[in-house]
Amino acid sequence: MNMISSIILAILAMFQPEAIDRAVERASSSSLIGSSGALIEEEEAIAWASEPISNQTVTQKGWESRLRLKAERKLVTQVAMKLAMSMPGHTIEEEQVLERISPTIQQRGGMSLDRRWVALSCPIPSRVHRVKIKGDQAVQDQEKLTLAVLPFKEIGPDPQTGIGKLAAASMLSAIDSPNITLIERDEIARILDAREFSKLDVTEDGTGMFIGRLMNARYLLMGTIGRGGPGEWILTGRIIDTTTGEIVEGHRAAISIFSSGQSMVDGTRALALEMGLRSPEGEKPEPVELHEPAESGTVESMVRAVPRGGPNPLTLQMNPVQAAYEEGQSVHFQIHTKKAGYLTMLMIGADGKIVTLVPNPEARSVYLEAGESLSIPTLAMRFYFLIQPPHGLARIKAFITDEPLVIPGSFDDHRKDLLQLVRTGRIGGEGDSPLNTSEWTSAEIQFLTREAAPEKPVNR
Repeated sequence: MNMISSIILAILAMFQPEAIDRAVERASSSSLIGSSGALIEEEEAIAWASEPISNQTVTQKGWESRLRLKAERKLVTQVAMKLAMSMPGHTIEEEQVLERISPTIQQRGGMSLDRRWVALSCPIPSRVHRVKIKGDQAVQDQEKLTLAVLPFKEIGPDPQTGIGKLAAASMLSAIDSPNITLIERDEIARILDAREFSKLDVTEDGTGMFIGRLMNARYLLMGTIGRGGPGEWILTGRIIDTTTGEIVEGHRAAISIFSSGQSMVDGTRALALEMGLRSPEGEKPEPVELHEPAESGTVESMVRAVPRGGPNPLTLQMNPVQAAYEEGQSVHFQIHTKKAGYLTMLMIGADGKIVTLVPNPEARSVYLEAGESLSIPTLAMRFYFLIQPPHGLARIKAFITDEPLVIPGSFDDHRKDLLQLVRTGRIGGEGDSPLNTSEWTSAEIQFLTREAAPEKPVNR
C-alpha cells in the first residue's frame, strides 16, 4: 500500500462513526422504542435498550441502571456467541465474558419527550477461557446433569406452527429428576432469538449441539411432534450428550395422546416418564443415570453419533412425511448433501436391531457429489422399503463420509435380506474409526411404527 492510499484510509477513518455512536443511533431510534438488542460489527460489539416514557413513568428512578442491565445482557450474549464460534471445543461462560469486557465497555444514555435509552459498546476480546473449579465443588457439579430442552421439530403433512415450542415448554415442567438442572426457558429463548441464530433450525442435531454448547448444557433433549391420526398427536424424545456428540441410549421414547381426553401436559409427562426423566405418580423422584459413551470405532458409536459443527450439510426426508407409519406401508427417502462422500443408510428397529439400507445388493456403493440429491429406492432398484414388525420407536440414519463406513463384501449369493450389523462390531476398514475425524456428517429421522388399522366394514 502506498503513502497516498494510507492517507486516504486514515482520512476516511476519521469520518467513520465509532461503535458507541452506532449504538446510540440504534438506541435513540424512534422505530426501536421499547426494544433491546445487540450486534457484532467487525471487531466491536454494540448493544442498546430503550423504553417509552408515559405520565406514570416520567419520574421513575433507576431507569438508567435498569436499561444498562438489559443492554449489558444482550452485549455479553453476543460476545460469548462470537467467541464460541471462533474457539470450537472451549466452554464459554457469560460470567467470565462480562468480567473480561467490563473495563472496556463504553456507555451513553439519553432521554427525549417520549423515550429514554442506554447504549453500550466494547471491543471483542481475543480469548476467554472457562475458570476451572477444583476440589469437592467439581464433584458436585459432575453429579448435576445440566439439560436444555429445545423446541420440538414439527413434522407431518399438516404441522401446527408453534406447537413444537409449546411441547418443549411443557416438557420442562414434566421433568422431576432431582439431579437434573434445567436451563430456564427464558435463557433458551434469549439465545434462540439472537439475530445471529434466529434463522437457524435448532431442531436439527448439528445446530442443536452448537446452541447447547453456547448455553453450557451438558445434555440436550430434542423431540418431534406431529399428527398420527384424527385427534391424535405423537411425541418422540431423545437425549444428546454435547461433550461426546452421542445420543444417550436408553432414554428415547415415543407416546401418543388424543386431544379429546388428554392435554399436552399429560403427553409430556408420559414422555418424560418413558424417557426415565420423571418418576411415576405417587413415587419419590429418583436421580436419573445416563449410560456410558460407546466404544470408539464400533457400530454402536456409529448409531449414536450426531454431527457437531452447526448447520447440517445433509438433509434426509422420509416420504410420505408422517409421525407414524403402519405395517405394510411403502416408504422412500430423499437425500440432499452439500458435502461430497459415500452414502450409508441404516435402520434401527424398535427391537434395537440394525440393518443397512445402503449399501445393498442393488446399490453396492453410492457416492454423492456436493450439491447432489438422490431418491432411494430409484425406479431401477428392484426392491421396496416396507414398514414391518416389530413395531415401536424406529429411526433411519444416513451418513456422508470420505470413505465407506460399511464394507458389504460380496453379494454374489444374491440374498434378499439386507446386511445386518452387530453393535459390537467394527466399522470402516482397518485402523481408526472413520468418525474420529471431522470429515463426515449425518442426519436422522425418528418415527413410530405400528400395526395397520383394521379396515372398516362396508355398509351395504
